[in-house]
Amino acid sequence: MIKRNTWIMIGVLGLLLVATYLLQQSGNQADPAADLPTQPVSPLVFDLEMTEITGLRIANLDGQSVSLQKTGDVWVLAEPQAEADQVDQGRIEGLLAQLAAMRYLTEARINAPIEALQLEFAPHVLTVTTSSGESLVMKIGEVAPTQSGYYIAFEDNVPRLVARNPLDQAISFLANPPLLPTPIPVEELPSP
Repeated sequence: MIKRNTWIMIGVLGLLLVATYLLQQSGNQADPAADLPTQPVSPLVFDLEMTEITGLRIANLDGQSVSLQKTGDVWVLAEPQAEADQVDQGRIEGLLAQLAAMRYLTEARINAPIEALQLEFAPHVLTVTTSSGESLVMKIGEVAPTQSGYYIAFEDNVPRLVARNPLDQAISFLANPPLLPTPIPVEELPSP
């Protein structure tokens, strides 16, 4: 005759076999998360490749401006003037990559008057010139209350919300133009 402990072990083994079978069957079913709708990607602000941008100008209401022009494969600072070897090409390319990839944070139009978002007399204006000669003028208004982005508008004066980082970087060019640091000549030290 089989002892009581043996029957308990056989029962536990049977429960484990049933649980394993049921788990394997549930794993073969379709993933319910795959049926959930995905949110569409919001459209790009500038429908341009980075290589299509040939000019960039940022200006503010105080009259300060920085203007960059692409000549050949290098960027030159047209305003204030600086030669290509003095310009920080990497910083400009970084900004252009961010601008080319910038998307609207909300696809819906903002239902607020442009005056309330500081877009009528925008504190900053970003002008992007393309290789086809087209100029895209973006008015940059105030920062959203959530601090996540800026309100912008193009010529159509339709306010939209975009990410803050690329525009912060562009605006920073006014106070700190993309120039390489000036090397300081080191005098030769006398030998001991």
